[in-house]
Amino acid sequence: MSSRLSLFAAALLAAVAASAITLVLFRPAASQQRVIRTQAVEIIDGAGQVRITLDAFGGKPAVWLYDGSRQRRLALTISAQGVPEVALYDGHGQPRMLIRVGAERAAELRVTDALGRPRIGLWVDYRDDPGIWMFDGLARPRIGLKVSAGEPRLWLFDHPTGQVTFAAP
Repeated sequence: MSSRLSLFAAALLAAVAASAITLVLFRPAASQQRVIRTQAVEIIDGAGQVRITLDAFGGKPAVWLYDGSRQRRLALTISAQGVPEVALYDGHGQPRMLIRVGAERAAELRVTDALGRPRIGLWVDYRDDPGIWMFDGLARPRIGLKVSAGEPRLWLFDHPTGQVTFAAP
C-alpha cells in the first residue's frame, strides 16, 4: 500500500514538473502577437450549418446572421464609404428594412417591398429636420412630410410624372 502511494506521489510530482517545463519552454515570446488575423470566420451550429459569418471583403466589414435554411436574415455592416448599416432580410434573402447613419441623410430607416424597392422612408436630415416619405411600387415618391424649423410641410405627388400636385402650407 505504501509503495503504491509513493508511486502515485512520484507520478503526480513528475506530471507537475512536466507541466511546468512545458509552460516555460512553449510560452509565446513577448513580441509574438496574440491576435488571429483572417478575412472571414464562420460559426456553425450543432448540425454543421453556418449561422454567423464575420468577414471583411471588399473593404466592407460585416457580421451576417443566417436562418436554418442558410438565408441571410440580419446584417451589420460598414460600407466602403464608412456608413454603418443594419439590414433585416426576409425568408427569400431580400432586404426589407435598413437602418443607417451618415449616408444621404443623417439617420434613416427604410422599409422596402419584396423586390427591394423603398416603400417608406423615415429620417432625420443633416439640419436635424425629421421627415417621412411614402413611395409607390416603382419607388417614386407619392407622399412626403417634413417638419422643419419654420413649419411642417406636406407634399402629394402626381402618379405618372412625380410632379408636386399639392403642398401645404
